[in-house]
Amino acid sequence: MKLKIEDAKAKEVLEKLINAVINLESERELSLFLDKLLTYARDIVGASAGSLYLIDAEAKVLQIEVCQNDEIDINSFFETTLTKKSGIPLSNKSIAGYSAISGEVVHVPDVAHINEKLPYSFSSKIDKGSGFISKSILSVPIRHPAEGVIGVLELFNPPTGTFESWNIGILRNFAVLAAVTLSNIRLYDSLKSSYLETIFKLGVASEFKDGDTYNHIHRIGYMTRIIAHHMGLSLEEQDILFHASSMHDIGKIGIPDSILKKGDDLSEEEWVIMQQHPEMGAKMLGDTDSEILQVSEKIALCHHERWDGSGYPKGLAGDQIPKSAQIVAIADVFDALVHQRVYKPAWKVQEALDYIKSKRGEHFSPQVVDAFFKGVEEILAVQKSFGELHY
Repeated sequence: MKLKIEDAKAKEVLEKLINAVINLESERELSLFLDKLLTYARDIVGASAGSLYLIDAEAKVLQIEVCQNDEIDINSFFETTLTKKSGIPLSNKSIAGYSAISGEVVHVPDVAHINEKLPYSFSSKIDKGSGFISKSILSVPIRHPAEGVIGVLELFNPPTGTFESWNIGILRNFAVLAAVTLSNIRLYDSLKSSYLETIFKLGVASEFKDGDTYNHIHRIGYMTRIIAHHMGLSLEEQDILFHASSMHDIGKIGIPDSILKKGDDLSEEEWVIMQQHPEMGAKMLGDTDSEILQVSEKIALCHHERWDGSGYPKGLAGDQIPKSAQIVAIADVFDALVHQRVYKPAWKVQEALDYIKSKRGEHFSPQVVDAFFKGVEEILAVQKSFGELHY
């Protein structure tokens, strides 16, 4: 039996809806999620353009997060205006605003003929500035079952001229499903932010007794990311190293102040105690499923190892030393050289750079040293941002 045209369309839209839901549920990056959400919404109803707004309740605005348009370069237009940055007022006067406040789907078949008795109207400001011609508009609230309306999808100009009622129903339900995933991503981002902030603060705590806390941790993180970038590591690997590096000296929490703050050379006995901090740190960070903490454990244990095998605590050499620890090692040493410590004054920048270069293949991995000097201008800029340099 052959499908009717309407049945075939329904089947096609249903397949698009299922594909959209599956793909959106697996996305955890908010900006990518929002872009995909608008793309799928447009695809379901065949809209030639669209905007996605999120409600900023505190500022009482609908913030424009994503704009798409098959007919014009809408992003170039927004780069020359404040519209996208500032959003639109959260009020009944606009179509999207009315949809957000009322929680209703608003379908305007012809923007040139909106009933004047309605509270909302169409503003042609963007059309005049961009050259796009809005004909038919569909505004769909992104409604979370528990949180209420958290955003709005606004779609323009389907190929049929007006949006079909059965498509509108599907899109309304799609927006509810999308709202749940969006809320989950926000929760995930909030938890991730709290988790990373905790890691950073633990890193600061490990350095607290040793002086230059907050700035030192920031400098190490940014230098590590720069070196990793010039070594060709992926953005994800760079990000993990950035956060994991903050815990490199966590083991110092277990070292007595009398040793950490001693201004003279350490005695042989004191040096033995100091050399225990990498293993102390590794024990603190071990036995975890967190990828960041797993990398932190390797860094904490191995960032005092040397390329030639003369480091501690294990005397590892060459590529026995984890790449993450090789990178943090050079960042940590350079930072220590160019900043004052209780046991030494700050070195001049050129002296420190010459030292790093002289230890290529001895203290440091040749590959890491080369990456360090590829990014040396960026590294010095980081140093200037988080401390004073001596030239």
